[in-house]
Amino acid sequence: MVDLILKNRVLVFIILILLTCLSLLGISKIKYDFFRVFPLPSSDPAIQANNILGNRFGGMETVTILVESDNILSSQSVQTVRDLSEEAKTLSGVKGAEAVVSIATVPDIISENGNISFSPLLDQLLKNPSTVNEKNQKIVNVLLNSKKTATLIIVYLGERAYPDSSIGDEAFLKKHNQEINKLIKKYSKDKIKISATGSLLILYLTSESIKNEIFVISGIAILLLMGVYFISFKSTMLVFINVVCILVATLWTFGIMGFLKIPLSVPSIYIIIIILAVGSSYTIHVISTFLVRYEQIKISKIETFRVAFFDISMPLLTVSFAAALSGLSLITFEIVDIRELGIMQSLGIFIAYFLAYFIMPAFVILYYKPKKNLLTNVTSLTPLTSLTSSGFRVKVDQYINNYIKILTFIPVHWPLTSLMFTLIIIAVSLVGVSKITANFVIEEIAPKNSMPSECFEKIKKNFGTFRLVQVLLVKNDSDSDSLLTPKSLEIISQIDSDLNSIPGVKTISSIADVMNRLKTALVGTSENSSSILTSKWKQEEIDQILLVVGKNNLSKMIDDSNQHTLITLSLDQSQPANNKHIISNIQNYLKKLPSDYKAYLSGSPILVNSLNEYIVNNKIESIIICLVIALTLCVIVNSSLLYGLISVSAAAISAIAIFGVMGFKNINLDMGSATITTIAIGVGIDYAIHFIQQFRNDLLSQIKDQKEYDNPNIYPLVLGLTTKRYGKTIFFDSLANIIGFSPLLFSNFPILKTAGFLLVTNEVMVVFATFFITSLLITILKTKYLSFLKRRLLKDGK
Repeated sequence: MVDLILKNRVLVFIILILLTCLSLLGISKIKYDFFRVFPLPSSDPAIQANNILGNRFGGMETVTILVESDNILSSQSVQTVRDLSEEAKTLSGVKGAEAVVSIATVPDIISENGNISFSPLLDQLLKNPSTVNEKNQKIVNVLLNSKKTATLIIVYLGERAYPDSSIGDEAFLKKHNQEINKLIKKYSKDKIKISATGSLLILYLTSESIKNEIFVISGIAILLLMGVYFISFKSTMLVFINVVCILVATLWTFGIMGFLKIPLSVPSIYIIIIILAVGSSYTIHVISTFLVRYEQIKISKIETFRVAFFDISMPLLTVSFAAALSGLSLITFEIVDIRELGIMQSLGIFIAYFLAYFIMPAFVILYYKPKKNLLTNVTSLTPLTSLTSSGFRVKVDQYINNYIKILTFIPVHWPLTSLMFTLIIIAVSLVGVSKITANFVIEEIAPKNSMPSECFEKIKKNFGTFRLVQVLLVKNDSDSDSLLTPKSLEIISQIDSDLNSIPGVKTISSIADVMNRLKTALVGTSENSSSILTSKWKQEEIDQILLVVGKNNLSKMIDDSNQHTLITLSLDQSQPANNKHIISNIQNYLKKLPSDYKAYLSGSPILVNSLNEYIVNNKIESIIICLVIALTLCVIVNSSLLYGLISVSAAAISAIAIFGVMGFKNINLDMGSATITTIAIGVGIDYAIHFIQQFRNDLLSQIKDQKEYDNPNIYPLVLGLTTKRYGKTIFFDSLANIIGFSPLLFSNFPILKTAGFLLVTNEVMVVFATFFITSLLITILKTKYLSFLKRRLLKDGK
């Protein structure tokens, strides 16, 4: 295959151009999909409940508007709240006046002479806040902060948000965003600040920002990598060839995405950065090996590539397969965005390997003319060495060499101390791992300085995080098809009471609560009113209330068929650990309902809880699969279980350490960080595979030459030789990966910035572990492996 490519390099170049043009056609077919806030599988109970709720009540997607002033109950602030609440009813997607909830729209039920009327709760607050009854006071506490300096206006949108609906349409999101910004601009005044947050605002902001950020981050990565290439090779042409290869790999990957109709989502940025970082690693190894061999053997470029390919083939094939298959371990995730990321990551890595291994030789042979004595005095397999005899570069080389020598010298000469140090690092990391929590907060997708994110932080400060849980209660008794019966209302009342007693449930709104309040209002304030709520309902009382109030005024709580009713709970905690416990208690209670009633749970806390469970469970599966794949490949390549384990150890320990860092820095396990470990393991074993492969070659060579089958003292000598020959290759390989991942640190999106920090930190850890841990394990297990080599060499007649 290599000879075929080298002989037909012009044809290869033409085919490359044609395939790249075809990829551009595929890229033109890519669709943006940043609208899946909770990309859960359709079989998930929370998604199914949300679909049922959407079919019956039009969905419960909300936008929360925050109004701030020195005194919300001042005349100017009150008028602003009234006008803003009224105009919010005209927003696209809002169905019915009851869809806007604020202190200016929540009604207080008033009864005069047997007649029921409704007056805004705000009027009662203005007259005498102390007269607000206990039930209304709970509602006030949700909508108005204790200092009376901030209030919330909650707007329910009557469209379905998940999983497929018009609300996920980009045109609708754009219109929604424009309308909200128009309201904010209109009602913001000198002493009154208006802001808004909500998943739809965040989705639109994300979709618009990320389109631009993809190019910015990719551009920064390419520029930084070009600097690494130039420092490495001192050749503009080699820089150009390397950049072309990784750019073509990226184009091919996204072209295939377009043809496969895989949409571009937030995790897709990872694919670009992974290809740029990992692809640069492959090209560095290929070009470096070629340059060294070209200087050493002084033959033609074609013959040199044949020799270089013989040296690099197996290690490069192994690391590329390990990195690609580690990405495929993400297909165990039931979260579609992560699963698609894993598939495209694997494909992109394999394409980068293919181009580096097969296509790059054609470029180099066609266009590159090596300078004479380019690598004079360069040791074998040390491609990134001094290209000048003095100055800054020599000092840099000295620092790198000294750093690498120390990392291998310490474990070789003080193995027990090094082993204790390693075990302590692992133990401390495990403590950090125990602190990790799974949590996805949609507001943290948006940039920190964006309005939705800032508004969310203000709401947390003034109210605690506002979260709603919807319980959809279905009546499936054939004897009675209505929930507006005495028996059903009594059961719903009991459900209200029991749910309200669960710690963490702040307020409850249901049809039974409203009907009880209306019943109390009809009776008036007689002496018997205190016993009304506990008295048995009569059908004529229900019919009378419906006649006076009108069924339409209850449409947000019960559907037209009277078979589905909505119980809305607000939670006073937003932390995942607390929410999980609260939701578990709610679910356990609902399981005990009578057989003719069925309950479905929905709302963002439920969806977040489901997402967290998938992340944790699937994450464990993907790590196990990733490690098994990596170990299997390393065992096959090394023909030794022992050296296979050594090859994986550095990446595995680094993965534990990075989880420890997450725990100590309170970095949540979410859709972004959940993918980091498998990426880190797949990329991290690269260094160990190359290092061990070269170490084994050097060890076999030394043993064959010196016949010292049983001399364990040969290990320090060979480790020093391998480090001298190949240490800086690994160092600059890791530097290329660090630089490739580092543009994520400049992202405006917290989820991507965190991923960048974890990937860069892992690269620093894994290159340290490659020299330190690998040398330590080789030193500890040296006698056993020497016996293995002796048997192998004697068997071969050496």
